Amino acid sequence: MTFWNFDFSLFNSVRWGLRFIADEAEMAPGPTTDETPGPSTTSPPPPHGDHQGESPNWYAYLELETRDIAGVMRDGLFLTQDNVREEEGCLRKDYWPDQKSWGHTRYYTIVDPRWSGHLYVCAWDIRPVINFRLHHLTADKVELARVEDEEENTVYCYDVDAPECSANFIYDDMPMDGLWPWPKEEYEVEGQPSQPREDS
Repeated sequence: MTFWNFDFSLFNSVRWGLRFIADEAEMAPGPTTDETPGPSTTSPPPPHGDHQGESPNWYAYLELETRDIAGVMRDGLFLTQDNVREEEGCLRKDYWPDQKSWGHTRYYTIVDPRWSGHLYVCAWDIRPVINFRLHHLTADKVELARVEDEEENTVYCYDVDAPECSANFIYDDMPMDGLWPWPKEEYEVEGQPSQPREDS
């Protein structure tokens, strides 16, 4: 699943975030070592029962800022490897006292002519974050999305658990492409790509 926290202003700048939870089966096997850098203050993966056995394999949180949210809504939000500032990538090992456990957070800096921000991929085990690739982020995994202006006024919201409360206060029901979770064309149900389609 995915979580966005958009902070947007049509007049100034927009910030948003995205959280994904996914199945490790989507990813190739990876190393089992857990030797990573020291602890940080990153939030832990959401606990579901025994976090070592029942929790989702990973979740991701995407936070962006833009001065053209209307354009990003019209043209779609797409994230590819070309958007990654690779030299700033890193992995941290985090200790979360409430869960009394260590976990792992992979950090990305991402940039685009229209927006910039960070992507954080978290998991209890190191393998999911090692095997994570950007194409694992799809609109059908979005759990929660929200866009707010600089005064914290909501301009877009989506909640997978309360879809009837989804709203776009700029473009109403206009379908949006890429990682926007709602609204979608009727045929766009699962696996909405994070990358733009090539024109045929």
